[in-house]
Amino acid sequence: ILAAVLIPTFSGIIKKANIAADQKAVAEINKQLAMVEAESGEIASYGDATARLFENGIDIADYKPLAKDYTFYYDADLNKVLYVKDHKNVEFPVAEAEAGLDVSVDDPGRWTSLSGEVEVAASYSKSGTTATITKGSEFVKLLNDYSEGDKSVTKIELTADIDLKGASANFGKIANLEFNGNGKTIYGFQANKQAYNADDDNYAFGLFGSVNASANLKVSNLIIDGATVNGIDHSGILVGNVTNGGNLTVNGVTIKNSYVRGMASVGAITGYVSASSPVSLTDVTVSNVTVVGGRGVAKLVGEVQGTPITLSNVTAQDVTVAQDTSFGFESAENASVTFTEDGTSKTRPGWTTKDYWDKDNREAKNFQ
Repeated sequence: ILAAVLIPTFSGIIKKANIAADQKAVAEINKQLAMVEAESGEIASYGDATARLFENGIDIADYKPLAKDYTFYYDADLNKVLYVKDHKNVEFPVAEAEAGLDVSVDDPGRWTSLSGEVEVAASYSKSGTTATITKGSEFVKLLNDYSEGDKSVTKIELTADIDLKGASANFGKIANLEFNGNGKTIYGFQANKQAYNADDDNYAFGLFGSVNASANLKVSNLIIDGATVNGIDHSGILVGNVTNGGNLTVNGVTIKNSYVRGMASVGAITGYVSASSPVSLTDVTVSNVTVVGGRGVAKLVGEVQGTPITLSNVTAQDVTVAQDTSFGFESAENASVTFTEDGTSKTRPGWTTKDYWDKDNREAKNFQ
């Protein structure tokens, strides 16, 4: 009887201690957010918050709650991190808890889960091989199914703006897929998960992870707002990479208010395009985007091998590109980096504010 009493008692003590530690972490993050905003001006989005905190040596993605059933959410309206139970009720900070703030309420682009854990729907509408998506939780379910090997969907239609609230999920490796956004917006996409591993490295971080092995991906009439991508090799907001004969066609797509970071081959649209992998970009706009990486870092496409990209009416405004030396690479703008890997000295493209790196010649170039 004594043991039966002690077990729940100790469990309760541990839970209270974890909640107290989580709330202390939230207070610390919010103190840093307030300091950064006071020093360098208003923070516009979760991606902006991520970038500015990282400049101060803080990786916000490292903060994960200890207590079960709780999640840290960033509130873009308040520039605060909230301590949320069951993806719904705010329990800390006190003012937001007393106000009855509820993150399950539809408010596109406002709330982002730091860990990428969000509510997932049980199903989505599917007719034949076409999936119709009406809300963010359905889209997360589709992303999970597709990335885990269910490639039965070949066409996706968005019928409403959807808020992913920071869901860390992507399509993984693409088979043959047509995605029609119908002019709708995807808010709050977050990619912290690779599409595949090769030689002990993690590759292809982005909404559509990897288009390879003769796969075909068509993306049209879509707006991506407030995306955050934290990758390693081949990182882009729309697509991680296009390789080995993959085919990418993009028409009428806008990427804005977003952030992408990776170690190597990083760009706002895609991180890497290999030879014999045709890419067509038409009526594409990139605005207010931050691109950060160690090497092979450029404004629109990190690295391009050969000349497989064709463009028409592609524009970029307020795109910031910077080198992250914490990955162990350092160079002047438009210059190569030299480093040692597995005992071998190597030279690769560094970073540039131009549109892309010509990988073969290690030369920074603009498309137009």
